[in-house]
Amino acid sequence: MQCLAASPPPDPIHAVAISNPARGFDVANFMQRAYSFAAFISFAAPGGTNKSSATDIKKEYFLIMTTIIRAIGKKSLFCFGPGYSVKVIARALIDQNWTVFGTFRKKDDARALAALGIEPVPFEDALDKLNAASAILSSIPPNVDGDPVLAHYGGLLRELSDTHWIGYLSTTGVYGDTGGALVDETAPLNPSNDRSHWRAAAEKSWLEISAHVFRLAGIYGPDRSSLSRLKSDLKKRIDYPGHLFSRIHVDDIAQTILASLNHPNPGQIYNLSDDEPVEQQVVEAYAASLLGIDPPPLVAFNEAVKDMSPIAQTFWQDNRRIDNSKIKNEFGIKLIYPSYREGLKAIHQSTENTG
Repeated sequence: MQCLAASPPPDPIHAVAISNPARGFDVANFMQRAYSFAAFISFAAPGGTNKSSATDIKKEYFLIMTTIIRAIGKKSLFCFGPGYSVKVIARALIDQNWTVFGTFRKKDDARALAALGIEPVPFEDALDKLNAASAILSSIPPNVDGDPVLAHYGGLLRELSDTHWIGYLSTTGVYGDTGGALVDETAPLNPSNDRSHWRAAAEKSWLEISAHVFRLAGIYGPDRSSLSRLKSDLKKRIDYPGHLFSRIHVDDIAQTILASLNHPNPGQIYNLSDDEPVEQQVVEAYAASLLGIDPPPLVAFNEAVKDMSPIAQTFWQDNRRIDNSKIKNEFGIKLIYPSYREGLKAIHQSTENTG
């Protein structure tokens, strides 16, 4: 049986050379053999034909190369915009002996990253570390001008997409308002505000370079929950019967990203949410019960909206439920916090133990 004639994707795979700098290692020859083997697999697999597509070959090549890179060198993640969720992901990976790089623009941010064990990298000067990483994750949001990461590094990321796991943190806001209907990853996008429109456009560009796209529901966790708001300035709860929100604990975001890193499937979209969408005022009432205080009074939405900022109003534009079955079926995810109750209880107990 003769393998399909094929040439490897352009540009050297720096990660392989960096991970194995042994004398005499022929990177170009290794790339050619790996790509030819991928073509052979596509040809010989059940249902394969001598007309196996370039997409089939590229996927096999990606799986071969990412497996080898993970096996022969210390694993590393490059993070664009390491914010709240990414810092938790980074901590989990560092605990597993990964090296984590994170971009910064201000010196204070660099010091904060270093204190967490993340190696700070200037956003404008990231080429070397980006080439050296075995996986890449972006959480920087787009703006009216587009996605800043793709604008600056899109060409290189396209080259690296053949051999690197690439992830993009997006939002379930791209689905828009469904009137409370359940949506999975195949649902049409119907963004209802400018930020969600920008996200949908950014997603399309990231998917074009075979990124794994993670659509996150409302994120909560330590120092970022209804417990925190009740302790600070939450004076009222909004009564909007039947208006549901999905949410996801930051630890469940982290476990899903780690599962994807271990089982890459480039070009896929994943919803990240818990199992119980519910009205926001219900969550706030439960949080108040944990704190042993009376919940703030309820105010009808039609009254409360009069005092809301335009950004706050967009928070209430969409009513939807998120289907999270794909991460369970594909990755075997068992949510650490399947609802707000388990999540808030754990946060409260942790606060009590440390404070």
